[in-house]
Amino acid sequence: MNKFNRWFNTKCGWFFTNGRKAQSAYNKTFTDEVNTVSIALANAYQMSLEVEVVTWALKYMKENPNLTIDEAITMGYSEWVK
Repeated sequence: MNKFNRWFNTKCGWFFTNGRKAQSAYNKTFTDEVNTVSIALANAYQMSLEVEVVTWALKYMKENPNLTIDEAITMGYSEWVK
């Protein structure tokens, strides 16, 4: 599994971090970002709100291109899942 994770991080890591490193006091790892997205979408799926969450996440990313995918998904999730 570790071999796959290393390969996936090198090939697709840029997609989840929007081409940049996370800039915060706590630098989240790629795995943390993927886990955040995965959990949020799994919860949204259980409530049949995954389309709404992703749509709002894309809306937020369009308004603020500096957002990472996990930040945008979290914002979309909080908008729809209360």
